[in-house]
Amino acid sequence: MEIDNELKEKLSAELKAFKEYAKVAAQETGHKLGESCAPDADLTGQCEVPPAAAEYYGKVAEKSAKIDELIIQGIRQIEDKADLALKVPRSKAWVWGGPTPFWFGSLADDTLIKGAEYFNVPNVVYVGGPVEEKYIAPLAKFDKVMVQMTDTCRAKEFQPESDEECAAKASAFSAKYPNIISGMLDDATHTGHNKELKLDGEVFRKVQESAKKHNPAMQVSCVIYMHELDQYDFTPMLPYIDRVVLWFWSKQDLLRLEERFERCCQVFAGKEILLGIFIHDYGCADLGNPPECLKFQMHKAARLIKDGKLNGIVILGDREIRKWPASAQAVKDCLE
Repeated sequence: MEIDNELKEKLSAELKAFKEYAKVAAQETGHKLGESCAPDADLTGQCEVPPAAAEYYGKVAEKSAKIDELIIQGIRQIEDKADLALKVPRSKAWVWGGPTPFWFGSLADDTLIKGAEYFNVPNVVYVGGPVEEKYIAPLAKFDKVMVQMTDTCRAKEFQPESDEECAAKASAFSAKYPNIISGMLDDATHTGHNKELKLDGEVFRKVQESAKKHNPAMQVSCVIYMHELDQYDFTPMLPYIDRVVLWFWSKQDLLRLEERFERCCQVFAGKEILLGIFIHDYGCADLGNPPECLKFQMHKAARLIKDGKLNGIVILGDREIRKWPASAQAVKDCLE
């Protein structure tokens, strides 16, 4: 189901103007991607909040809220009222996180554990931090764990080794800790593509080989964005991955959730699919995702899980809980 043409055209025009305005606001304030938070957010002990964060928020928040109003109008047009009573089973939920100096994250060893405790979910995706015993051993308490294997979106000092070497380390930990079921390729297209946006299957083959070095049962999972589904030929990587996490980079794209999910199922037929839940809207306003948008996504995920089409969700993540308390609470309220 699609929103009507009148609203689609209005939203498109407003988005174009807003993105141009937000780009200028970011330049004027020195704003960096992901470095924003709610005015009442308390990030004490998590990170230092530079003046640019409040300045950027002050410039774009009101205009972003007007975009939200249009998106919510669209949600009302396409949502299935029967889905509103559905919640995502916690057994099907994962929390994404780990120590990172980026995006107002935390460098605390236990930041992912605290994030999972907040949402009260049994599964985690460990990313950002080093693949070392100090960080991996405490995750033995969870039912299932995925561990980042590549350097994408990771501070250089946290992965001095190559991707293949890191994947082999993750493999060794999976042999030691049976709850580690998979390695994770964050932003997978960045791992193995050239300037022509063609994926190199050999890159993925080598990572998979390393991931299985110490544990043949170790799986490979990867991050894919909805806008990439028609940009790439994923055929070269298909033999080497087991699971896809589908993310919607911009909040307005959630209005295409069903259509893009079906496309993902076609492209990655036979693979497990998890739906990524961004508490922070990185692609449009670079502010917190509106609670109504998150509720829509969570209810839709619950429906897809109930219908046997979706294997679960991944909530990003630990660092966003304190950045956007209302948005994090909206996600939490849709878990059971």
